[in-house]
Amino acid sequence: MSKIRKLLFGGLVFLVLSPFFFVAYFGAVQKYTLTDSLYSVVLGWATDTEWAKDYSERKFAKVNIGMTREEVRKIMGEPIPQSNSDYWAYTWSPSSTHYHLRGIMFSPSGHVTEIVRGFYFD
Repeated sequence: MSKIRKLLFGGLVFLVLSPFFFVAYFGAVQKYTLTDSLYSVVLGWATDTEWAKDYSERKFAKVNIGMTREEVRKIMGEPIPQSNSDYWAYTWSPSSTHYHLRGIMFSPSGHVTEIVRGFYFD
């Protein structure tokens, strides 16, 4: 097989298999559902996600159901300013389009009830 054919074959294999690797990454590392993973792969180039100042995935993974607002603030830092007392957003989209969604829902008593992680598709 000539070098050009090998290169073309390798490129074709990469194009066919890369979506599977990206879906596996978003599912395993980002903990996305299959649907969110597919949206991330297909629409990932069109995102304009902005993250809170001190945000990191490593910190976000430390937040657990039942924690208080103060415990979350200690780990995560301040949420995005337009958050409210029941939902703290750590990402947003300035153009209100597709973006990686990260947030934390609180009960009226101030404890984490839900950890929101996914891909928002508009």
